[in-house]
Amino acid sequence: MDTKTAPPRPLSPDLSSKERLLAVLERANQIASKTGLDQLLNQMLDLILEVSGANAGTLYLLDPETNELIFEVVKGDDEA
Repeated sequence: MDTKTAPPRPLSPDLSSKERLLAVLERANQIASKTGLDQLLNQMLDLILEVSGANAGTLYLLDPETNELIFEVVKGDDEA
């Protein structure tokens, strides 16, 4: 099910608000087409970091058995 899609437009700070929104929506649509949870979560965090301008971020998942948050995806400055 590997369909070719156009590469997403970059989220440059020089874009207008409308262009940034369109770029985010394009990325969200590409992310929504992913089937694997790991791939989905990784791309979601990439988009969140790019949109927010953050250098690092973490996605947690709740373990329903222990009621604890588990680090699922961690990205960022490991030099710090």
